[in-house]
Amino acid sequence: MLQARSLEDYPMIKIPAGSLELRVDRKKTTWMVEVKSLSLAQVPVTKELYFSILQRSIGLNDYPQTPVVNVSWNEAILFCNLLSKQSGLKECYTISEKGESVSCN
Repeated sequence: MLQARSLEDYPMIKIPAGSLELRVDRKKTTWMVEVKSLSLAQVPVTKELYFSILQRSIGLNDYPQTPVVNVSWNEAILFCNLLSKQSGLKECYTISEKGESVSCN
C-alpha cells in the first residue's frame, strides 16, 4: 500500500540560469539559447511520490520506490504543476482551454 510522504523526502537541485548551445547534427547547425534557473529532482519520480501528489497510483504498487512509467504527457504536466504548487512554487505549465497546446512559463 502506498503512503503519502513529505516533499522533504524528495529534495530538488537548483540549476542556475545560463547559456546553452543547442545543435542539430543532421543539419550541422548550432545556436545559443538562454535558460532560466530551474529546480530538478535528484531522483526519478517514484510511484510513492506520484501517489502522494495525485492521490492515484500507476501500475502495481509492489515496489513504491520504483520509477513511475507509462504516464501520458497531460498526466506528467498535471503532476509537475501540482508538485510545484505543493512546494510553494508557481505552476510551470499552462494548457490551452481545449488542451491542444502547452506552454512553459
